[in-house]
Formats: sequence, structure tokens, C-alpha cells
Amino acid sequence: MTSFGKGINTVAPVLNSSTLFDLLLLVFFIFFEPRLGNYLSAILNDGAAVDQQTAGYIFLSASLAQTIGTILRMKWASAHLQHTNKKTGTGGFVGAIFLIVMHLTLFGFMMTFDGVRYIAGDDYDSTWGKFPLIVIPFLFAFLPTAMIIMASFPGSKKIEFPENKRDVLLDFAGCILLLYSACVITTIYWQLLVEAAGTSLHTDQLIVNLLITLLLFFTFLLLYLPARYMFLISDYHYRSTWIRIVIVYLPFGYAIMSGKYLN
Repeated sequence: MTSFGKGINTVAPVLNSSTLFDLLLLVFFIFFEPRLGNYLSAILNDGAAVDQQTAGYIFLSASLAQTIGTILRMKWASAHLQHTNKKTGTGGFVGAIFLIVMHLTLFGFMMTFDGVRYIAGDDYDSTWGKFPLIVIPFLFAFLPTAMIIMASFPGSKKIEFPENKRDVLLDFAGCILLLYSACVITTIYWQLLVEAAGTSLHTDQLIVNLLITLLLFFTFLLLYLPARYMFLISDYHYRSTWIRIVIVYLPFGYAIMSGKYLN
């Protein structure tokens, strides 16, 4: 089998996998995100305890998917960074640190601990100190972030690209898990943002609506880029990457401009 680590073939698989990731996210945001967002909003706000436990398991499953997906994807991302030997410069380094912190915040402390809180329900405060698996939330909080740090700074030891069918399938499985995680976390916290903003998300003035849409695009990036980090460290320097990210935001931008969130 031809090695993905030779010559120009090192770039194409990275672009193809990240392009597919963005495309599938776009399809999800257009057709499924509103339904999942409404479902989670309903059960978190007015649902029975058993429904909130379901939401908690969804939260934890997204953190688990991010953890496993990051581990499976790490070898490819590290090998690509090492092979291309890209110099990120000060701006790129600061950006990487910022996204790592956001990754820890979103997938660690927010997703994991919110998941445990919803599962425990009314007993959360009384049982948290005695929670027998207290190590698991901390593991979910720090393990995926530790993996992306290792992938971001691969060191000098030579890392081979995945070459055999097993490695390629594992990398594909990692991509699917990261896709699921990105779908869940973006939907959950975007829905919370929409509910908190309320009627201020849309006005009768076109310019104001455009400014709101632009402002919330940067908020969207805070949710989407950490979830996409294992692809971003390999393709951030391509202009097409940022064009695709803008396109992925379009369903949210359209919903803001059309006043959909007021319904």
C-alpha cells in the first residue's frame, strides 16, 4: 500500500478528511441541529428527572467520544505536523494555547461536570462528595486536552504516518467520534446561548442584524474550533479551511437574520 506519508500525498488526506468533517457538520446543522437543540432544551428546562439523566448521558458520551476520537486521531495529526514542519509563529502559538484552554473548559469542566450533575439530579450536592467514580470526570476533563497538547507539539522523535488498513480504519473511527462530539457540544451550548439572548437576537434593522450575526460568528468559533482542533492543527494555514468554517456557520447566520429564533 502506498504510504500517506510520502510526497504530496501527505496533504491530500488531511484536506479530504477535514473537508468531509465540515461538510457533514453543515448537513447536520441544516437538517438535524434544530431538532436536537429543541429536544435538549425541552428536557433540560421542563423534562422529568429521567429525561434529564438522558441529557446527562448525552453530555458524557460527547466527552467520551472526544477523548477516544482525539486518541485515535493523534498519530495522524502529529505525523502531519512533523512532516510539514510548519512554523506557527507567535500568533499561531497563542492561538493554539487559547484553543487548548477552550477545549479543557468545554469538554472538561462544562460537558463532563454538567453531565454528572444531570445524571445525579437532586442528589448531586449530597452525593458528589461520596461519588465513587469521581476520578472519571477529572479523567474526561484532562485526558483529551492532554492528547491535543501532545499532538500539537510532537517533538523530534520521528512519527510514521498510518499506512496499513487497520490504522486508516482507526483514524476514520476517530473522525466519526470527533464529528459526533462536535455535533453535540455545538448544539447544546448554541441552544443555551439562543435562549439566553431571547428577543435581542433579531431586530427590524438590517444593519443591526448583520452586526449580531457577525458577533455571534465569533461565539460560534469558540464552540466549533475546539471541537475541530485535531483537524485544525493540520489545515489552519489553508485559506479553504476558513472559507469552509464560514460556510458551516451559514445555517446559524440565516436563522439569526430571518428571526427564526424568535419563534
